[in-house]
Amino acid sequence: SQEKLFEYLLKEITRKFQEGSEPDLVFITGDIAHGGKQEEYNTFYEKFLARLIEMFPEEGRIFTIPGNHDVDIKEAEAVQRYGIQEKLPHFLFPNHEGFHVREPLLSRFKAYSEFDITETDRKGKHWLQSEAGFYTNCKLQIKGRSIGILGINTAWFCGGGKDNEERFQLTPGKAMLEKGLEVIKDCDIRIVLGHHPIDTWFIEAETPSLRALLARYNVLYLHGHLH
Repeated sequence: SQEKLFEYLLKEITRKFQEGSEPDLVFITGDIAHGGKQEEYNTFYEKFLARLIEMFPEEGRIFTIPGNHDVDIKEAEAVQRYGIQEKLPHFLFPNHEGFHVREPLLSRFKAYSEFDITETDRKGKHWLQSEAGFYTNCKLQIKGRSIGILGINTAWFCGGGKDNEERFQLTPGKAMLEKGLEVIKDCDIRIVLGHHPIDTWFIEAETPSLRALLARYNVLYLHGHLH
């Protein structure tokens, strides 16, 4: 069924190219795999992404972020997730201190990080494995407008429980979101990519401030998860 979906999407994009209405950008908002395994990404690349890249040879036109199914729950099983910010408020800070305490969690995203083509930092680290914990792209010029893209990880705390158990337990990290928004603030159009819808999945106490941040920077928030 997944391969049939790939074929449908590729045919639809091909049709748009033939009609002269091809998309400028492609956003893949998570759940690329089912269980965060390398072989699942190999299939995705072979059956879909490689062909998509051929359609969009210009670098920086395809953007991905991880979802809850991109988490390998067999990794770092002993690492506390829910409520960890109460004990370690800096857990999702975009700096060395934050990276140091969340580093044991990163093995859960190893296969995704090795697959993802989106962004690396200046040290060659994948953005999930970097101190920042997010990525930005401010280089896009489309139809005379500058486009700013901010990719965040809403799945930091995912994995290990039933999907509904994670409602109101997740966060992209307010400090990460704020720092990323500051990077793209001067772009004409600002787009934030996350996997989870805000109101039903993020920590309730954080939701108003996260919404206020997105509103202050007048961004379009695009998410997945509702499949």
